[in-house]
Amino acid sequence: MISKYFTIGLALLWCLLFSALLDAQTVSTFTNTPSNGDVAVDQEGNVYVTSESSGVARISPSGVVDNPFFASGVNFTRASGLCFDNAGTTLYVTNRPLNQLGWITKVNPDGSSQIFATGLNFPGDISFDDMGNMYVTEFNNKVRKITPEGTVSLYAQSPLFNTALGIAWTPGDTLFVSSAHDGNIYKLSPGNPVQIELFAHVNGLQQAWACGFMTYSNGHLYITNGDNKVHSIDRNGVVDDFAGTGAYGGIDGETHEAQFAAPNGIGFNADLSKLFVTEYGLNRVRVIDGLTTTVGIQEKKIMPFNMYPNPFKDEINFTFDLQKPSPVSITIYDSKGTRIKEMTQEFKSSGEQQISWDTGELDMAGGVYFAVIRNGTRIRNLKIIHANQDE
Repeated sequence: MISKYFTIGLALLWCLLFSALLDAQTVSTFTNTPSNGDVAVDQEGNVYVTSESSGVARISPSGVVDNPFFASGVNFTRASGLCFDNAGTTLYVTNRPLNQLGWITKVNPDGSSQIFATGLNFPGDISFDDMGNMYVTEFNNKVRKITPEGTVSLYAQSPLFNTALGIAWTPGDTLFVSSAHDGNIYKLSPGNPVQIELFAHVNGLQQAWACGFMTYSNGHLYITNGDNKVHSIDRNGVVDDFAGTGAYGGIDGETHEAQFAAPNGIGFNADLSKLFVTEYGLNRVRVIDGLTTTVGIQEKKIMPFNMYPNPFKDEINFTFDLQKPSPVSITIYDSKGTRIKEMTQEFKSSGEQQISWDTGELDMAGGVYFAVIRNGTRIRNLKIIHANQDE
């Protein structure tokens, strides 16, 4: 006879296994359709993707693609970025013809379209603030602000943006902009002029580009990258591998074992339970499923770091505590995002560790610098200040 304790134990085991299955985050192929650019999802769960040759495709929640395309015609040329307005009913699409005279097309719920804003230089990604103003990146390292009426103005311009592409508005009137060609992500704070500072760095320049499109949810940025991964970045600038092994491919499965092939567009559905990803050069849309509304605020344990002295003159010490043996590398960037020092990756044992850097080898001006510290799949961005010798 099976004891009641065995029965209870078996029931608990099944509950644990079922709970683990519910919590699993998986990557699968959602559908196949031309999708070279970004992705957006409406309130009903329909998924929209852009194609450089065909306009905008609409995909039902079950993965069926409209035929003919939802929106196409003369208002679309090399369509790339797209985003719904705050009401979630009207879609806006960036177009970047090879003559660089780009524009934004407004797509109505019935698929009809009209030109909304012109005079843009290779426009990329789109994001809206709470007032309905649109912000658009341009490949010539500008960010444009466009009012709901379609009035275009220059919001920010900086040589720091090494081909500005991804953009995401976050609470607090803060914008984040990614550089397609070096993996740097910048924080733009409102002011006159707008304040621009390096916020995070994502490694991996494998497809002749680094950062792709970007989105925001619950305290985290999510960005596609040339290392064939999707990364998340928390409010402290800590970068995590969110999905993908880094190998170029199309294997489905749990996020830590799945593969992407040049992920590019990225967008959540309305209830944040699914994250859709397009792959550049492939007619394939992927979906990361099994997410919860708290996915963006689940914090992983951050490897504790300390720096001293800071500000520093001749030498700075980085101390940290490793829970297990792992490789650690430190790269130093100046305030413009230029790499000035890369320390050889060292394999460190568990426990308290220290890496010291003597700055005497470099002729460094006083000011703000950033130390990007990588430990396994985690990246920590720390602000350090170099003081002039006579201070």
